[in-house]
Amino acid sequence: MRAAGWIAAPALVLSASNQAYAAPCWTAQAINGARVHELQVMLMTVGLRCKAAGMDIRASYENFEVAQSKALTEADKAIRLHFGADASKAGRSDYNVYMTRLGNLYGTGRTDVSSCKLFKSLADSLAKPSASGDDLSARSMEVIRDPQLDAPRCPARR
Repeated sequence: MRAAGWIAAPALVLSASNQAYAAPCWTAQAINGARVHELQVMLMTVGLRCKAAGMDIRASYENFEVAQSKALTEADKAIRLHFGADASKAGRSDYNVYMTRLGNLYGTGRTDVSSCKLFKSLADSLAKPSASGDDLSARSMEVIRDPQLDAPRCPARR
């Protein structure tokens, strides 16, 4: 019995320490930021895969980044706030793990001429001068229905 207590104690400490650094629930603003950022990562990684497959859509992606820079910055701020990335070393680490996970997730997938054309068209549509941050949010909601969240969504406020 006594040995079981010694074995369980470190597990309890590790569990408690992991909870201390766990990100809080995701607010609506942070979820929107996650969707926008996931779409950005998806477009970037698909662009790299398309180039390797012989179709370079990098210019479309870069035009998208320029046209949507304000909305992309806002999305990143919302995610950084969620993780506390500007406030603590643990928050920065959690943020970096999250970003790496997205890159790995979207770094694989179907890559052929038709998928490259589809993503080029998406990037081009969001790079138009008439495309707003609201357009980016709406398209993000269409494309990224369930963003990769490391914690539950916050309850809706009444």
